[in-house]
Amino acid sequence: MLSLINLRGYEGDDPLDHLPPVSRYVLAMAVTAVVNTLLVILITRVFRLVQFAGLWVNYVEVASFTILRLLGLAYLGYLALLLLGGLGVSAWPAPVRMLFEMTYVNP
Repeated sequence: MLSLINLRGYEGDDPLDHLPPVSRYVLAMAVTAVVNTLLVILITRVFRLVQFAGLWVNYVEVASFTILRLLGLAYLGYLALLLLGGLGVSAWPAPVRMLFEMTYVNP
């Protein structure tokens, strides 16, 4: 049995380790979206810290926040990819290499 504080991390067989990286990313995004949605509902309905004009405004607020968050993460990922591509393009696959070349060829 693992102790409460384990500095080496979990060493057992985890089924999530066998998933492809894209599936793990999508799963992490889905869990984060659900947790954020539940947190907004908790803040607005249980604690009454924020009052919306109507119920539909609450749903629009949650949906727009989720869409803007995903869009911001997509742009942040694209920026990180371009910054990594600035180090060198030869190690990347052909479609990604073409993206880097088109980005860095323009002044």
